[in-house]
Amino acid sequence: GSTVLVTAGEYEEAVRIEGRTSLTIQAMEGAEVILTSNDDADWATVSIDDSEGVVLRGLTIRQPAMAAISVWNSSVIFENCAVREVSEHESDMAIFIQQHCEEVRFRNCDIGPNDSGGISLGSTTTGQIHIEGCRIHGN
Repeated sequence: GSTVLVTAGEYEEAVRIEGRTSLTIQAMEGAEVILTSNDDADWATVSIDDSEGVVLRGLTIRQPAMAAISVWNSSVIFENCAVREVSEHESDMAIFIQQHCEEVRFRNCDIGPNDSGGISLGSTTTGQIHIEGCRIHGN
């Protein structure tokens, strides 16, 4: 698989992962990496669609235009990530999981404070969702 190491900084980016297998995106050791929305974010700051074996590690997603994270039809692990300052808007969620997701795992993540819902599951979501050692607060 491929690994992308991200240096410290605040990035105004729309991250779209589609049709990938075995991809890890992680902050370099000791680096604070913050992702914020930009005009290219169609719905979520981080969108993961039709992908398997994706890992996001050590990233903070802050002040998205809509949702912070969207997962559709994918298997993904979020580890040591944070989602903060999501405003209340039409989507009303910080993290949205939809369709068949074989496995979505949140490990040691901090979700909040946000003016929206924390983690939302779509009505057609199937698969397994694991939340381990996370703090979900102020949503």
